[in-house]
Amino acid sequence: MSEQYEGHQLCADLIAGQMCFRVDMYDSGVFRTVFHEHVPAHRISETRANEVLRSLAARYSDWQGGFILHSHLNNRGKGPACYPGFTHHVSYPEPGVARTMVSTPTANAWRDVIVSKALFRP
Repeated sequence: MSEQYEGHQLCADLIAGQMCFRVDMYDSGVFRTVFHEHVPAHRISETRANEVLRSLAARYSDWQGGFILHSHLNNRGKGPACYPGFTHHVSYPEPGVARTMVSTPTANAWRDVIVSKALFRP
């Protein structure tokens, strides 16, 4: 496997035409999967899929509504305070697969999608 690929936690059931959503929560020093679902990729846009990731990360972080709202504020002004929010990351766990991840300090939500059938597990 090339150095550029993570080789980390790719769903064994991932197939072309699907999007795999997962959430892991940090609990007592380990991450455990708390959500895992596949949907047809043509049923959800990239914009909506990213919103789903932010929603799942916030939900499994047990953030209160005010914290979620304040995590979306810009840095202009001092009141109300802008809370640290989400960390976004795009990676490639295996050849032909793109992963988009949204993280909080206690939850990682990501989606995997096959972007090249020719490169994915030939």
